[in-house]
Amino acid sequence: MPFDIIKGFLGYKASKKEAKAALAAGRERKARLNWNADEVERATAINDKSFAFNIDASKYSADFNEKQIRKEAAEQRWRTAHNESLSRRAKRRMVGSQRVSMSASGIASGGSMTDVMRDSEIETEFEIQSEVYNGLRMADKLTAQADILKYQAEVDAFNLSFKRSEAKRMGALEAKDLRWQGKIAEMGGQAAASSAKMKGYASLLDGASSTYDFGTGQGWWGK
Repeated sequence: MPFDIIKGFLGYKASKKEAKAALAAGRERKARLNWNADEVERATAINDKSFAFNIDASKYSADFNEKQIRKEAAEQRWRTAHNESLSRRAKRRMVGSQRVSMSASGIASGGSMTDVMRDSEIETEFEIQSEVYNGLRMADKLTAQADILKYQAEVDAFNLSFKRSEAKRMGALEAKDLRWQGKIAEMGGQAAASSAKMKGYASLLDGASSTYDFGTGQGWWGK
């Protein structure tokens, strides 16, 4: 019947539209996923620059602080040595003055006065040694702080570098995955379009065959 031919032709046209829509949808999804992949790559590049800046800033800051502490430790050692020199000079003046006083007063060496002078000299030496010890101990503590700061800065720099590398790796993987999803979406659209086209051809052939009598070899128009 002519109606079957028209029906088959209309089904064929509808299938063509469906195929075209499926192709467009697949390409649109691919374009959108590729755009997302581009955004991921741009964000990864920005984050990488941020990581690089933070790593450099951390290194510069730690290096500056370490140098300041080492400078303070050096100054502490210098002050300790300088104070020791002044204290020993004062000690020598004190001992000399005591001896002059003893000689001027006619007191002979030995006896209780000599013991007092010796005890005073020992006490002064003890005070000098205590000051030197405390000064050097403070300088050692500052040096240890500088060493710890340097080590901590190296650990922080390593951790930041690792995070930077991992962020770049994950960003690249995410972008690659999105692009792969885009290819799959496009292939899915192509497959759907091909299926729709086949359905259209089948509809067209079905309409044509329904108007032809394969038993008699005649169509409806020859009956």
